[in-house]
Amino acid sequence: MAKTRTNYLARELADHRASEFIEDGAKEFIVCSACGKQLIEIWMVRPKAPLTTYITVDCPFCGDKSFKKTIRGQYCLGHLESRTVVMVDTPTKVETTPEGALLQKVHVKTEKGEV
Repeated sequence: MAKTRTNYLARELADHRASEFIEDGAKEFIVCSACGKQLIEIWMVRPKAPLTTYITVDCPFCGDKSFKKTIRGQYCLGHLESRTVVMVDTPTKVETTPEGALLQKVHVKTEKGEV
């Protein structure tokens, strides 16, 4: 079943129709809005955690960035083979959503290179 889920997510990303939210235990790639290269990987670890994150990622290939991705729950960021995460800018001020979940806006900077 895991392989089927992975193939399904890959097809959605290739068609630029990725779902707005990542499902329980799933992983997904955040891609550049301009050149379409995969920038980082997101793994869901606690999807029911009361946390909403808006995340954008800088592209080291074309200088643009990803579209804003909404993630609900706790997650982990993953490196890709030829990209390195060099900075994760997180807020110092805690905000909350209307539903009472914590809200954070995260900006990730990546560089070309080996992990």
